[in-house]
Amino acid sequence: MKWGLVALNGKVSDVQKLKRQIANHTKHSDFEFVIGVDGGCALLQSLDVVPNLILGDFDSIESLATYEALWPSAEVLSFPAQKDYTDSELAIEVILKEKLDRIVIIGALGGRMDHMLGTLFLLDKSDNLVIVDESNCIERIITPFNKKIAGGSGYVSLVPSREGLHEITLKGFKYPLTEDTILYTQTRGISNEVIEDGEIIIERGLGYLIQSID
Repeated sequence: MKWGLVALNGKVSDVQKLKRQIANHTKHSDFEFVIGVDGGCALLQSLDVVPNLILGDFDSIESLATYEALWPSAEVLSFPAQKDYTDSELAIEVILKEKLDRIVIIGALGGRMDHMLGTLFLLDKSDNLVIVDESNCIERIITPFNKKIAGGSGYVSLVPSREGLHEITLKGFKYPLTEDTILYTQTRGISNEVIEDGEIIIERGLGYLIQSID
């Protein structure tokens, strides 16, 4: 299974906790393709991860030359500050061309709400994207959907999009469901917990699965 990593410029307060979250949700230590997006290069540096590509308009770093010297093998794609796409979207479009099995996005949450929501909606570009930060793992639900989650994994939330989520079965959860429905704007899928090894089965609809720890 080939993994990719995209580091954005969101707020990360605990790098070690982020490392543990990445390891927990990927069960993977190496990435086949890594992109540092503008200020996200500082995050990669703190994680001791070398990118294949540095990308952005570079308005969030003091010196691009510093990172070029640090990672001489990394390709650089520079864009003007005035453009029709965010650096985040440009990075996702680039890494999707690498035909990876799974792509982890870090540094996506915290800070400005407009950037955070814009990046969250980028998950709709592909079913192999996942956002990970110190406390959350967010992935898109595309049905039919089936996922097993180990017990003691924290909180598990189902957030439906406009289509709602239908024929939901939750096994091994504190609040189990059997072929149930959660409609758009309903919040009863929030903060469930896996009591023993759990399984999520969803036959129809679209939405988001969020695994969270305090």
